[in-house]
Amino acid sequence: MALILTGFTSKIGKAILKKYIHEGKLVYCLGRKDEDFAGEDIDLNLKKFFSLDFSSNSFELNLENIFNQINDQGIEHIIHAAANSGERQIIKNLEYKDINKLITINYLNSVWFMKKSCDLLSDKSLSQNKSFIYISTQLAKYMGPRLSIYSSSKAAMNNLCRSLSHEYGPNGVRINIISPGIVSDDPYDKKINISNLNIPLSRLATPDDVVNAVDFINSQKSCYINGINLDVNGGR
Repeated sequence: MALILTGFTSKIGKAILKKYIHEGKLVYCLGRKDEDFAGEDIDLNLKKFFSLDFSSNSFELNLENIFNQINDQGIEHIIHAAANSGERQIIKNLEYKDINKLITINYLNSVWFMKKSCDLLSDKSLSQNKSFIYISTQLAKYMGPRLSIYSSSKAAMNNLCRSLSHEYGPNGVRINIISPGIVSDDPYDKKINISNLNIPLSRLATPDDVVNAVDFINSQKSCYINGINLDVNGGR
């Protein structure tokens, strides 16, 4: 079987990519630029890259072309991890074009990607375990000072996911959200004052913590789980 993954060069995306390639699955990677993953334990024969820029004016056409090329009935999972938080700025300092770009990437084109992805799973996939996962953020649930456009766009996507879990559920497509806390390769990063973050487990999330949640939601063990927002935040 195969899956589609956006945001594959981020910490979380790379960990997801490695997880499924190690399981022998074909991963279609969609993003602005490819990465050679030099020195990484990744079988590049199982990674297929397609160029897709979520800020592009030709996004709709580019995505259509990619999905026409993939046209693979073996796809069972689609994971949308791509996002752009932009620079930390109060909204007073943002121009219209700055807001427009963030909303285009994090909401408008993400909505279209989700619609086309769920259509693909509904129409093409022969799998009995069809899953779409949206990688969100804790900022979608709480206030995001200096990241207000990013956090509100992610909140809008969360609401959309819950709505579409009802619309696509009859087609056998499960739609779920995973909301990580702060993610670091070092869960006890001394550059971050963890004690001030009010995390009961007293550490940061690792990429593998998020991957474990993704793997569970994609597995048959969660085949009756649909429309949830799973926090990976140590209980914060």
